[in-house]
This record gives sequence, C-alpha cells and structure tokens, in this order.
Amino acid sequence: MPHTKKTSGVERRVFERFPFRQNVKIQFFDYGSFEFSAVDISAGGIALRSHINFPTDILCKMDINIPIAKGALSFEENAELKHSVFRHGEDGFILGLHYTEIEPSLQTAIVCLMRGNKEKNHNVLDSIARLGRHDTQ
Repeated sequence: MPHTKKTSGVERRVFERFPFRQNVKIQFFDYGSFEFSAVDISAGGIALRSHINFPTDILCKMDINIPIAKGALSFEENAELKHSVFRHGEDGFILGLHYTEIEPSLQTAIVCLMRGNKEKNHNVLDSIARLGRHDTQ
C-alpha cells in the first residue's frame, strides 16, 4: 500500500501518514520499558515524542491501540528505531520507528481505520479492525 506520490529530494516516506495522538508502550530490548505520546502513524511505522535521545538501529516491541467506535484495534509489533531528531517545538525528540515485520492485513487495517477516523466514517471501522487476526476490544 505504498504512497502513490513520487518522493523527491530527501523525502523518504513510502506510506501515507496520519495524525495519531495516543500513548504507545515501548519495550526497548536493551533499555527497558517506556510510554510515549504518538505524533503520527502509517502502514510502515510510527513517530513518537520522547524526552530521551535513544541511539538509532535499536529494536523494540510496541503495544499500539487505535481507538474505534466500539473499543480499539490493539496489536503488538516489533520495530526498529530509525531516527531520533531534536525538535525545539516539541520540547524533546521525535523518534521514527519502522515496523520490522508486519502483516499486509494489519497494514490495510491501519490505513483504513485512520482514513475512517479522519473522515469520521465510524460505520465501517469495526469491520475493518477485524481484518486478519487482530484483536479488538
């Protein structure tokens, strides 16, 4: 589900990004557990706000919940920290994490749910969230 727009210059995004303002639990395998506020999410990864500058290329497991009309799409996904950039306006760092292995059905569910949330189309969100083997609560 790559983004159809061609990238230019230093723009490396492949997937459409959606604003996402939820807390995400992270278990860095070498640094312990943390909870961060998300900035945005896509079918390829997630951006988080952090007060800590972590080294790049470290692995973690993320616990993500996307709210829907009747509960949430909840999933755990392994990821790699690809960048940590200080942003004055954010009073900290923006962490860019890319999923290391993600099922295509989960990628589809993320995009459809986020588009549905953006367009306030809650009628189909519950059925979209049940794509594949993903838990809804």
